[in-house]
Amino acid sequence: MYPIKVIILGATGNGIDILDSLLDINQSLGMQKYLCLGFLEDKESLQGKKVYQDYSVLGKLSKASEFSEEVFFVTAIGSASTYLRKSKIIAHIPFERFITVVHPTAYVSRSAEIGVGSVILQHVTIANNVKIGSQVVILANSVINHDSVIEDFTNIASGVCLSGHVHIERNCYIGTGSSIKEQVRIGEYSLIGMGSNVLQNVPARSLVWGNPARVVNILSFD
Repeated sequence: MYPIKVIILGATGNGIDILDSLLDINQSLGMQKYLCLGFLEDKESLQGKKVYQDYSVLGKLSKASEFSEEVFFVTAIGSASTYLRKSKIIAHIPFERFITVVHPTAYVSRSAEIGVGSVILQHVTIANNVKIGSQVVILANSVINHDSVIEDFTNIASGVCLSGHVHIERNCYIGTGSSIKEQVRIGEYSLIGMGSNVLQNVPARSLVWGNPARVVNILSFD
């Protein structure tokens, strides 16, 4: 069964953090659970290049379908500039080809649920009765408090704190160091700017920033 062959989608930023997590999981288990083959990345300047130690870019994201069924994927895509397109970028890859990654230092309550293809990085806390959808990325040192919901394709940056009963709808981006008050709902496709303190519900497709946070723009896209 092991090792599980994995390719990371996205070769910068979150991609390197995810690779570190796979290596840390192997180390914590004292065995090679995951064998990372490399990265897929659309940037021309990175094609064929080593981006971290001996791990290279194997081609563009469209090449994923060329790999055999014994190869799985994990998504690093989801910066503030790409989160809106994340679901479309990976739509050509079958759902069952994705792995879920939880770093050994993360705390996940036994009553929490984490969907397929999601990534939980270093020192994240997932409290009781939290529901996390598929293809969600939660970066280091974030705290998701009890009874909160994070829907599919959302990205939570580092150092974010969600209070209890927060609901983040699909395809959102929550910026570094943001805090969201209990019972608040964030509408789909919204972006919360870094360091924001969100005290009230946010409409869908909103750009929100500040302390207290306010809607500064309504995002328009295809």
